Amino acid sequence: MRTNLPYLIFGFLFFATTFSYAQISTIVGLTGNWENDSSWDGVNSPGTTNITYNNDITINGYITSGSLSFASIGTNTFELLIKDTLVVNGSLSFDANSINLKVDGLLVVLGDLDAGNKVDLSNSGNIAVTGDLTLPNNGNSDYTGSGSLYVDGTINGSGTAATAATSVQEPISNLDGTGDDSEQTLYDFITDPMVTTLPVELYSFNVLKTSNAVKIQWSTVSETDNDYFEVMRSIDGYNFKTIATIEGAKNSNELLSYSYTDYEAFDGTFYYRLKQTDLSGDFEIFDIKKITLGETVENVKAFPNPVTNGDLNIKVINSSIKGQLFVQIYDTKGFKVEERYFMSKEPFHLETLHFPNLKGLHIIKIQGDGLTHSSVIIFK
Repeated sequence: MRTNLPYLIFGFLFFATTFSYAQISTIVGLTGNWENDSSWDGVNSPGTTNITYNNDITINGYITSGSLSFASIGTNTFELLIKDTLVVNGSLSFDANSINLKVDGLLVVLGDLDAGNKVDLSNSGNIAVTGDLTLPNNGNSDYTGSGSLYVDGTINGSGTAATAATSVQEPISNLDGTGDDSEQTLYDFITDPMVTTLPVELYSFNVLKTSNAVKIQWSTVSETDNDYFEVMRSIDGYNFKTIATIEGAKNSNELLSYSYTDYEAFDGTFYYRLKQTDLSGDFEIFDIKKITLGETVENVKAFPNPVTNGDLNIKVINSSIKGQLFVQIYDTKGFKVEERYFMSKEPFHLETLHFPNLKGLHIIKIQGDGLTHSSVIIFK
């Protein structure tokens, strides 16, 4: 599969580096979408529009995305570091003073690439842009590195970065028919109309209660070199174990349905997810589904879900619960990212908490005298 294409073609070697600040990265060896939280290692997707994540963002697998835009963060000390493969089916843009771009693997932009003032581009791998490449009209940005740059459109800009890029740029067509196997493989990859297509396109994924079990059902509309699925279960939403392995169809362009019945889920709340592995060993993890079994008494409710503006409402439903309540929010790796508390002074108390910086799937835990509650909340 395409996940490790740069490694196979160019034989890149990468070494782990320890940073003094947190960074986020996609899961090593995973084929997935940028927008999917399950593509990221213990954190949520940084989003796709006006990204202002103040850390390095590392691509370790074969990741596809629609258009991506990075907004100013007031400093350019952080990097979008592509160690493996990122395919952007649209435009890729960096505002002035946003994150830098460093390519050690392969970046394919099926559209325009636009880098603003004080955004540096470092290329020791391969960059292919089917549209235009726009760089600043000043000397505040650099284009460096010994990697290859292929641009089918125009290189715009009159600064040092544009001059440096123009001196090494080639059209993508120069890769075709050269007699070099690695160049031909790269050309075929870039021009493949399926370059943004993942090995498995999931049509549906549901978990259903039965009289004494949980039925997990999913269907696909296409499969390419799909070896098998793993059904995974968790009791907390972030520590998962595989409970079943289901053989895939290898290759298919038809609607196919799968199911598995879990007879070991008893009363309580459970979380399920699917992991798909292709014939080369690369894998993709799909999003989480939650189900509650047995009779439960709801003492508190957190809503809306998903949260769209950062405001999370917590309503105390059990009128006997009063006093101080602690609210803790964890990411999918189990790290606590937020902690608040409030006083429930009256029956059916309603509290609104603001979390403007949270994105993606999180676990919320609410505790107090006579109360323990946990659930999955998605922040958009």
